[in-house]
Amino acid sequence: MPEVCPVLGLAIYFAVLGFSPDGKLFAGENQYSRFLKVLKEILNRDVMNVTLAEVSMSANSFGTHSARKGAATYVSGCSTSGPSAAAICLQAGWTLPGVQDKYIRYEAAGDMVVGRFVAGLPFDSPNFAVLPPFFDIQSGQIDESVVLRHRVKEAMNSIFPGVPSNLSSVCQFCLASLLYHRSFLLKTLPSTHLLFATPVFSSSNESQLQWLRQRVVCRNVKENDIISSCGIPPHVGLMVELAYYKSEMVKMREDLSHAFEAALKRHINGSIMSMEALEAAFSSVLARSNLVQHNLHLVQSALDNTNATCIDQSNGVRSELILWDGTFHRVAKYFVLPSGTVRVVWQQWCGGQPPLRLLTKHDMSSRLKKVRLSELRRVMLLIETLLTQEEL
Repeated sequence: MPEVCPVLGLAIYFAVLGFSPDGKLFAGENQYSRFLKVLKEILNRDVMNVTLAEVSMSANSFGTHSARKGAATYVSGCSTSGPSAAAICLQAGWTLPGVQDKYIRYEAAGDMVVGRFVAGLPFDSPNFAVLPPFFDIQSGQIDESVVLRHRVKEAMNSIFPGVPSNLSSVCQFCLASLLYHRSFLLKTLPSTHLLFATPVFSSSNESQLQWLRQRVVCRNVKENDIISSCGIPPHVGLMVELAYYKSEMVKMREDLSHAFEAALKRHINGSIMSMEALEAAFSSVLARSNLVQHNLHLVQSALDNTNATCIDQSNGVRSELILWDGTFHRVAKYFVLPSGTVRVVWQQWCGGQPPLRLLTKHDMSSRLKKVRLSELRRVMLLIETLLTQEEL
């Protein structure tokens, strides 16, 4: 929410008015009176009067302490997992007589989490842990880090001349915030605003600022970042981790999809796969294995009864298929090749149920049976060769 971002507000103030020589944030005297005067002037504008009337309020409903009181009210009641009442009171500057600094003390963790709530960050989202805009080294190289540090220093000397040494780190975040919210500032502020007369929006500095703008990020913390998130409640930390795992799963799904598509293109004719191409490929495989099935009800029959029938495409012989070990076979798992005379075996070879000549190694359940089938086929093929000779 750049509208209420304290870093962006401080950046605009420093860029336009500079720094007070006496070390005070706001120059001059009677800051209280000046703030009240500006506040009343804004609240008495016509557009504000209309807006306040819609919520049954007027300009007199607000004063110099309204921001502090309203922020305390919001933080104490906006969430069931908000900061402690003591942390809110200490941040608001309200004393706790009898216990403050004795039993209830200031701690950085409570102060930080109150600051995140007051900044308007979404407390029910992983974005509650978001970092402020900052300069990130995209390549992770030391050379780029040196160049980035040098360019940031040059930009700060131009935009924040005379910055005190104790505000140098603060002004780096201010510079990053100005660059990150450039579009928002151009859209929101009037064209006559003094900020547009500063080097931030100077055309002569555009190339340098554009280079810096490309290296400004605003996101949740990552490994090896130069800064880390502070004031993060435990449940927000869990949400951040879950959001990370979700993004990784989405990325994994996309990567698998691309990898599968690439594999299809690479292994199937080197072209884009289609349903027609898939059907043709499967039909070719089934035809080579003599397992082509033309009727859908046969598949259902196989699922219900673990049996089905197929038609050999070469001679039209119909045979039963038996399901075992997860695939279809022409004989049962415990089938044994018949023994007997050559005549008996020849009859089974040509007209058995099923004909033995239709069997393959795939139909045999053991290595020994496969060897015997191979030997039987060799003998039967020799007999067929002899029977087809002209002299016989």
